[in-house]
Amino acid sequence: MASFFSLPIVRRMASDPPSLNAFARAFNALAQSRPLYARAYYHRLAFTLPGRFAGETAAQQNLDGRLILRVVADYCQEESNFIYFTTVYQAKIVQDSYGEFALDSDAPDFEHSEAFLEAYFSVCACNSCDERFPADDMVSSYDDLICESCRDDQYIFSSYEDTYIHRDYSRDAIDSRGRSVIVHEDNEDFEWDDDEDTYVHVDYNREPKLINGYHASKRYVEPMSDDWTKTHGNRYFGVELEVECVDVDRYNAVTSINARLNTPKRRVFFENDGSLSSEGVEIITNPMSLPAHRELFKFLQDADLIHGMKSHNTNSCGLHVHVSRTGLTDLQIGKVVSFVNNPAHEWFIRGIARRYASGFCQIKAKKVKDCRSGDRYEAVNLTNRETIEFRMFKGSLRYEAVIAAIEFCHAILEFTRPSVSGIRNLTVNHFMSFCNKHLKEETKILRQYVNSRLSGRIDLSDAA
Repeated sequence: MASFFSLPIVRRMASDPPSLNAFARAFNALAQSRPLYARAYYHRLAFTLPGRFAGETAAQQNLDGRLILRVVADYCQEESNFIYFTTVYQAKIVQDSYGEFALDSDAPDFEHSEAFLEAYFSVCACNSCDERFPADDMVSSYDDLICESCRDDQYIFSSYEDTYIHRDYSRDAIDSRGRSVIVHEDNEDFEWDDDEDTYVHVDYNREPKLINGYHASKRYVEPMSDDWTKTHGNRYFGVELEVECVDVDRYNAVTSINARLNTPKRRVFFENDGSLSSEGVEIITNPMSLPAHRELFKFLQDADLIHGMKSHNTNSCGLHVHVSRTGLTDLQIGKVVSFVNNPAHEWFIRGIARRYASGFCQIKAKKVKDCRSGDRYEAVNLTNRETIEFRMFKGSLRYEAVIAAIEFCHAILEFTRPSVSGIRNLTVNHFMSFCNKHLKEETKILRQYVNSRLSGRIDLSDAA
């Protein structure tokens, strides 16, 4: 059993009781539908209000319901008596008429109490908790009306839908103009997009933006073939260069580079990256040959174009080089991994990569048989299906550093071919000797870079 006074609507009426007009409308409707019930209902009130004659109550004069109502109206015309009316209404009409009743549909007066409140005092049930509140206190949601408490605890406002949506049924999405919005899961104008990793509007413009979301450029990638790629077994490189725009507006910097590199054909993309600051950007090249990358990265030699940008002198920027897996065997990949991760080669890897074993390119002792790995944050990432990724290089805006990194990736794949070197020959001296004898043109920047940074450390005399 629950006291009717415990219901939210009664607490509301106690502090802000219905007007006399509402009181009259309720009575008239009740008197017409259930006259006997109405007479008994207001009979209790009659014992508390004076009749039209002094010294007698309305009940003592045996007035019917309509006359009782007139007495109430007459009595409340005087402003000083309105407080008495509200007190009587609260104490007699509410308490005596309803008292205590079970909160189930089998209670004798539950249905009538419910209908009475809803019809004449604008009360409705919250769609979430099913409690009853004045309609003025309710909030519109996607499904129905809800109370303020449920709105604050369980719902989120969607400016796109212009209503509240239950958190369990809301989705983060991108609208047709590329803005982040919240929509209901039943909204058929949105569909899942693997590249954006969220729901997008069916009319969303999928043309590449100047700066895309993380990995959003993958859908636009088009390998750029030339004579070099054809003569080298369809080997393509893809470079990811992370930079921070420190003393220049990021959008302006990217706009200038875009104008230089993507006319007449797109050769690079620009993306946000969670490892960078809000002013950082990742420059990603379309898959292309070594000579094509040499030509493309000449933009780094234009001081005005990279003014205000940093890469090497940061704690966040890396340089990643992807190489297509085409033609690579597990043995060859295993030898690459072993060479790069060999502790005896730390000085060499540090020299050309300008860092060693950072959080995003872990160095771990490896054997040749370790040609597969499930950790993408290793110096050589093998988790991609179509490429292997060299992650050990620190970012740089120096042309020689970037090209030396790409040449190293090409050279180490050539050096580890089964017909070139065996497991026992996986040393720095043998590698540099091989580059000097067989890859002069394709490692010209690498060899100069190594000589300038590691002068005196390379001994080619004992190399085969």
